[in-house]
Amino acid sequence: DLYYAIGNVILKDSLRIIYGDSLSIEYKDNLMDRLNVASNARIYNNQYLEIKNSSEKQFFQDKMEANYIFIEFDPNEQVDFILLSDMASANFSIIRDQAIRGMNQVSGDSISIDFIDNSIDAMNVMGGVEGQFIPDKNNKDISNTILYKANHIYYNLNKEKTFLTDNAEVIYGMTTLQGGEIEADLNLNLVESRVKGDILPSVSSDGEAPTYGNYMIFDLKTERG
Repeated sequence: DLYYAIGNVILKDSLRIIYGDSLSIEYKDNLMDRLNVASNARIYNNQYLEIKNSSEKQFFQDKMEANYIFIEFDPNEQVDFILLSDMASANFSIIRDQAIRGMNQVSGDSISIDFIDNSIDAMNVMGGVEGQFIPDKNNKDISNTILYKANHIYYNLNKEKTFLTDNAEVIYGMTTLQGGEIEADLNLNLVESRVKGDILPSVSSDGEAPTYGNYMIFDLKTERG
């Protein structure tokens, strides 16, 4: 079965709100199987999570936007996969061990997102990717906002690892790291830059001329490399 709606569409359930100019829903065995949202598409994904030093669960909301959004559901009608196409962006909270690490904001030509148990598990961002990680005020390990960009970025949210490839750049405070491939591990608070193709890793600080090498590593906590 196929259902279609057009004109300021709003679709709500207990965990999310979907907006768009048009929406179509495909059903399989009387269960939602696929959903397409076109033009001014937005998704707000809500969660209530237990946080340290709090007696009640706190509310968190992930926001996703694009001109076109495609959603696949699993057999239990839980979101399994989301594809954001054309001017895609996503804002999502990073939470580990019941502690808020910060907020990640990213944009690109397209974003594909895999879900496990209604939470974002992994994310691929393609084409002119730009983003920033804003640490929470209680995050004692990272003090500065992390700015980053690349042609392709892959996030593994469970391991708090981010892989940037092709024209990769990370800016932390007054330090700029560039390279063909950069791996940021927010669990270990380390950023590693490696050779890819003919692009060598480089690091510069306070506007000085960059230093080049075959491999570089930077500690976000100590701010040393």
